[in-house]
Amino acid sequence: MNPRPPQPDAASAEALPHELPRGVSVIMYRNGHFAISQRLNVEKHKGLYQFAGGHVEHGETTFRAAQRELIEETGLSLLAERFIFLGKTGPLTGYKGEQYIGHRFAVVLTDQEEPQRTEPDKATAWTWYHADAMVGLAMLQQTQNFAYAFHAGYSALRARLATLEAENAELKRSAKMSLNSYLDQP
Repeated sequence: MNPRPPQPDAASAEALPHELPRGVSVIMYRNGHFAISQRLNVEKHKGLYQFAGGHVEHGETTFRAAQRELIEETGLSLLAERFIFLGKTGPLTGYKGEQYIGHRFAVVLTDQEEPQRTEPDKATAWTWYHADAMVGLAMLQQTQNFAYAFHAGYSALRARLATLEAENAELKRSAKMSLNSYLDQP
């Protein structure tokens, strides 16, 4: 019988060769539009349109990294339940050829929540683009694919919820009419 091989502890797991660096991106979405900025004067992704995001720091969870990057790049500090985890992709190839795992999140903003330009040396102001208007933008393909998938899924979910709400209202109205009819009987 072979004894179980020793399990690495959390500290040594960070250094395992198969463990790739992690990055996060946060889609900001409102009424069918995405908030996007363009990278400036920064070697990494210079000239490309992007969502908020960056690397995961040592000891940081991907979720905390997403919250931190959103605050750093937009000034928006949102509660944990506002973040929707969309999935991870990878390995992806970075701008210098390095491999990493991308973790995608989304937040749905209200009309009162507006991302601010907090890093004017790195990116343009945040601009709202409808999903259809993103086609011609210089953007990483995997980023654009996630945006389209989120838009389609979120739109379908909202449509289904509206249908369910209408059906629920009709059921309530019908039940109320039936109850009133029953109560009116001698």
